[in-house]
Amino acid sequence: MEVPVPARMLLACLLVMTGSLVATAPAAAVAPPTTMIREINEYRADHGLRPLRVSNRLNRSADGHAESMMSRGVFAHSGARAGERFKARGEVLEIHRGKRPAVGRALRSWKRSGGHAAILLSSQYTLIGAGYSRGRFHGIRAGIWTVQVGRR
Repeated sequence: MEVPVPARMLLACLLVMTGSLVATAPAAAVAPPTTMIREINEYRADHGLRPLRVSNRLNRSADGHAESMMSRGVFAHSGARAGERFKARGEVLEIHRGKRPAVGRALRSWKRSGGHAAILLSSQYTLIGAGYSRGRFHGIRAGIWTVQVGRR
């Protein structure tokens, strides 16, 4: 039995729409932290330092901290959950207006800040994790970056 043409077209459209949703959703969620980590490792390489290895634990902690700050409307170095598992740990934060991740802007601001640059360029760290959250921070569209580094 053959399916009528309008039903076939509807089915084809649904399959294409579903496939595009599945294909784009994970990429959008993963790209900004991956990009930030790559950019930080390039910054370190420019200074003769080894790249930091991605830590799933630090990624989860950084992402959770960024989400928590956004949802609570608090911008502070607290709430990191991965600290007790590491001999050394550091963290840099950035907040900006707008929904876009603004990786370059965040990294430029850290490079210009002695304390933040020192954390990103420290040879004592071997691991990295990054998290990004976007939403409304005190009623203003904003994005928050959390990058955590550590050594086991």
